[in-house]
Amino acid sequence: MLFALLMAGCDSGKEGQVVAKIRFAKENGATELELHANQITDVTPLAQLTDLKMLGLGLNRITDITPLAGLTKLKRLWLSDNQITDVMPLAKLTKLRTLYLARNPIPDDQKAMLRKALPNCRIEF
Repeated sequence: MLFALLMAGCDSGKEGQVVAKIRFAKENGATELELHANQITDVTPLAQLTDLKMLGLGLNRITDITPLAGLTKLKRLWLSDNQITDVMPLAKLTKLRTLYLARNPIPDDQKAMLRKALPNCRIEF
C-alpha cells in the first residue's frame, strides 16, 4: 500500500525511482528522504515515515500537506515550488529548524500564523 503511494502523481519514467526511494527509507529506517522533481501530487503514504528528520519534496505538484502533520521529528523540510495554499498542518512540527516554502501561493495570513507557530524555524516563503 505504501508503494502505491505516489505512483499516480509521477511520470512513468520516474515511477520506479520514487518507489525505490520510499521502500528504502521505510525498510532501512532512513531519516532523510529526497523526492524533488517527481511530479508528486499525493503525500499520504509518507505519513508512515515518522522517523524522518529531513524531507525534500520541492518541484512537485503537491497541494495538500495534511499527511505531513504527523512527521514531528522533522528538522528540515523542502516544499518549494508546489501549489500549497494551506500550511496549517505544519504548525505542529515544532522541531523544524528550516522550512522552504518559496514559490507556493500561500496567503499572508497563513504565513503569519506559521511564523508565530514555529518561532525557532527559519522559514523561506
